[in-house]
Amino acid sequence: MDKLKIKNQAYIPRLTFSGETHIGLIRDVNEDCFCYIDYHEEINSMAVIADGIGGHKNGEVASSLCCRQFVASWKYLNIGNITSLQKIKSFLQHEIRSVNKDIFSQNKRKNFSCPMGTTVVAAVFTPTHVVVGHAGDSRLYVLNEDKLKQLTEDHSLVATLVRKGTITSEEAKTHPFAHIISKSIGPNPNVDPMISVYPKLVGERYLLCSDGLSMHVANQRIKEILARSTTPKNAVNALMKEALINGGEDNITIICAF
Repeated sequence: MDKLKIKNQAYIPRLTFSGETHIGLIRDVNEDCFCYIDYHEEINSMAVIADGIGGHKNGEVASSLCCRQFVASWKYLNIGNITSLQKIKSFLQHEIRSVNKDIFSQNKRKNFSCPMGTTVVAAVFTPTHVVVGHAGDSRLYVLNEDKLKQLTEDHSLVATLVRKGTITSEEAKTHPFAHIISKSIGPNPNVDPMISVYPKLVGERYLLCSDGLSMHVANQRIKEILARSTTPKNAVNALMKEALINGGEDNITIICAF
């Protein structure tokens, strides 16, 4: 296994990635898209999940465009070998805004009554940190020892109501407006993504997912499955199975890295 030596830290094993997407049991089209880049000759890796906005036309087109642009820019700008966290933050912010501009322009040209759009969560894993940019309710979790933490903040109506104390987390799950997101890529001319940086520690396990997983699998079960899985592939398979057994009412996309 490739290892990277970080000053004042133990050797940190290189992350191994696995991902999968499923149309679910109800939808006719899979509007989710995902990608990850993990070249062993590069020091950084990247994982992206985009979830096309349900009920809007061409959500699958928007999510695909998002992932394709991230991959193209990663290669063109050689982000895999950049050591500056500020430059990586700028990359994520620029790409999310650039994708938003491209999709918005297409919506304007084609005059869609319901403009296409997508959520996005994109994480760059350096030897020492995780840099994440997101817009919408697709999530990034980290499991550190026995603690599962959601590193992203949902940009949705119900999440805002929960933060204000208007409704509880349990009430949010069955709220009639649970599907409404407050920030996304494409429908509006500008977007202000949230960009965050977290230290990367030995033994941590990461999960990126669309809301098709988080709406059907409770955090406690996510924690149990991540903790017991021997490989990222095992974790992806177990989480996908759990989401489908619990209803599979939406497209489900999962990337695990540990």
